[in-house]
Amino acid sequence: MTQMLFWAVARLLTVGMALGESVEHLRRASAGDPITIADYPYAVILVGTLDLDGVTHARHCSASIVAPHWLLTAAHCLYDQNDEGYRMDTFEAIVNSSIRAGAKGSQEVYGAQTFIAPGFDININKSRGDIALIKLKEPIVLGDNGGPPSAITLPKPAGWLRKSAVRHHIVKWTDYVTLDGPPGPTEGKLRQFDAFPTADESCIAEYPGIDPVSQYCLKATDRYGVVCRGHAGGASATYVSRGGRSFWVQLGVTINRDCPWGNRAPNSPLLTDVSQYCDFIEKTTGQELCVDVPELK
Repeated sequence: MTQMLFWAVARLLTVGMALGESVEHLRRASAGDPITIADYPYAVILVGTLDLDGVTHARHCSASIVAPHWLLTAAHCLYDQNDEGYRMDTFEAIVNSSIRAGAKGSQEVYGAQTFIAPGFDININKSRGDIALIKLKEPIVLGDNGGPPSAITLPKPAGWLRKSAVRHHIVKWTDYVTLDGPPGPTEGKLRQFDAFPTADESCIAEYPGIDPVSQYCLKATDRYGVVCRGHAGGASATYVSRGGRSFWVQLGVTINRDCPWGNRAPNSPLLTDVSQYCDFIEKTTGQELCVDVPELK
């Protein structure tokens, strides 16, 4: 399935706090822990432009490298505010950068085709199948010995992936909010927060109508770890060390479209379970990208 890209999903991140909390708290709310691309070498920021009333706006999502020619992201990231597919020439993916604007040593890559998982419906918020692949015009030049940039490992289905003790790391390029709600000045630096899977019942209570087989929720380790639109498409990953090897495994794709502005309660990260879409990923790419990952002890 080919689509001309992109970009729906505005400004990165934030968290809804009660009005009256300090601006500093609101900044921290969308911050997380500062990191560099060397820590999360698979992370990619997708930047597109959209013309609204004669004004050019930047649109951001996240993605992960799964192979030199392929990025994995959320399906809804491939649509603009009118729910139409973005043109392929309006976006770029920035690889090997710890800031959104790119940095020394970063690569800019461009898409050739997009492929959306079966069952996705852009008109349904939190639709199942919110996962997609972008085939690149040119391959990403991967780093040496797993250094940035590098591809992330994808898992085959396994029960342990959703256990409450499995630590997930979510990466984001930070904005912060003002007391009025919309994003304020942009910092745009790479940060991350930790979270753990919640029970299906809790996830369904917060997001009625989701599919608990292919979707799941996380709970952050502190109140400041929440998600907003710029997270969308980014990997939720865990770090595995086995047999002398250490590598990142992508467990989910973040699919939240809404931001909890103002006095709205913080939202839980909602994700598409990557392992449930191995057939789609491998048939589309023509590569065996999903592997058996031993349970973390």
